[in-house]
Amino acid sequence: MVSNPKVDGTVRRLYLQHLISTTPKNKLRALLLPLATPDVRKRVQIDINYLLDHPDEIVPYFTSRDADEVLILLGSMLNSEGAQVDMRRITPAQQKQLQSAVNSGELSKWVANKYRNGRVDPDTQLKAAKPAQMPPAPPLRPDQMQNFLPPFPKLASGRGSVKVSSPPQTLDQMLAMVRHFNPNSGVKQPKVFGRLDGFKPMTIPIVFHLLGYQDKAGTYLPPYNWWAESAAKHMVDQINKFYRGTGFQFTLQQVRWDPRKFAYLNRGDLLAWQNCGKDCWEGLSSRYNVQGGPINIWVAGSFEGAFKCTPVAILCQLGANGLTTVNPGASEDWKPGFEYLPTQLVYINYDRFSPDALNRPGAWEGGAVVAAHEIGHYFGLLHTFEGGCSAPDDAVTDTPPNLDPDSGWQPNWLVELTQWCKDFRTGKNPNPNKLLKFKSCPNLDGNSNDKVVDNVFNMMSYLDDVCRMGFTDNQVARLQWAALTFRPGMQKKYARS
Repeated sequence: MVSNPKVDGTVRRLYLQHLISTTPKNKLRALLLPLATPDVRKRVQIDINYLLDHPDEIVPYFTSRDADEVLILLGSMLNSEGAQVDMRRITPAQQKQLQSAVNSGELSKWVANKYRNGRVDPDTQLKAAKPAQMPPAPPLRPDQMQNFLPPFPKLASGRGSVKVSSPPQTLDQMLAMVRHFNPNSGVKQPKVFGRLDGFKPMTIPIVFHLLGYQDKAGTYLPPYNWWAESAAKHMVDQINKFYRGTGFQFTLQQVRWDPRKFAYLNRGDLLAWQNCGKDCWEGLSSRYNVQGGPINIWVAGSFEGAFKCTPVAILCQLGANGLTTVNPGASEDWKPGFEYLPTQLVYINYDRFSPDALNRPGAWEGGAVVAAHEIGHYFGLLHTFEGGCSAPDDAVTDTPPNLDPDSGWQPNWLVELTQWCKDFRTGKNPNPNKLLKFKSCPNLDGNSNDKVVDNVFNMMSYLDDVCRMGFTDNQVARLQWAALTFRPGMQKKYARS
């Protein structure tokens, strides 16, 4: 992805318009729908369809409404399809503003004023910027942009022992995939997946960049010096558990936390640390990433505990749990040689790294869950809910189509599933038939009696941390294929003998 230059708001909006114009409609829909609260979603559906048919109007509309939160959130998620944004973190005041921004009546008036006799009045604010300042759109046809990483089985059919094109997983298969997470199941080891021909299992180094700030008394925070190394080691160990059997393992190469050795880590004040977004990460990573193959994980911002968001820290308030600058789907980046781009990184927030928050067993290893999810994007995996009920929009066939749990599930489903997973992982034997209700999409074959349900345990979903436990066969095949095809240098350098 081309970096967003540090220029004025007009060019930023141009850049966002560029991102919108190169994003497939189904992905735009998935991003726009959650911006409306549930009680207004039905009323804005027609208007959202209109915006999807006229994507050039999206930025001018939200700009005219002064809905900065919408544009910030939309821009952040478009910049990285791997962004994990917790919509439940939005405050009531922000929710009200978001609701106002997508009010159907006001949108209809705006559309009526904007369009006269089928012609568009030029938006002078956007026209004021020089066209040369907007990054050029990639020379790809719309059908190529849908999944620039080709779906299986086109490139991998019949290659090696890993399954590359399977029917959607049944509930029984999903349970078998995660059985070892139940301490009383008698199963101690996870499934060992096959390999694509030519793929060699890898142990990939990870480098952590822990950003900090100084308070008014000059004290440098957070107090990484007490636990940075142990927290990083614990996270890598837990990531390895999630990836065991896939051919991917990781090792801790370095933890950068001391601003006396690495001055770039000190972001100045609390607000700057909380608001270190994509511009900040990419600007820093282009200069300070450890190049040559390691995965660089950057840590900043918090919305819990002693370092929680201040009211004006918008990016922080929107609750970005993690993201990667490697766009796993429609991106011009996925081509031979892209593994050497200097700004590739994984981001997680401070709460996901801190052993006092989510980087611990008592929080279901929520830090490692988000890091493992983002590393999945780093190697080409998409969300299981890509494209909603269309299949297979995550480019693998054994993940059943499903809607995003945050925006498409029944009101109590997420709470009920989370409790089921907690019982399962604490050694109880919850009734698996209770999972049969979690079906947000009709069965593709029209048969309502089979046990194909939503991806209730998948690492690439947006479920609560306790439920995200593993990958499918076809997802593992895609991980290996992406490493072979687009990260050959990493394959050669980190292959285990």
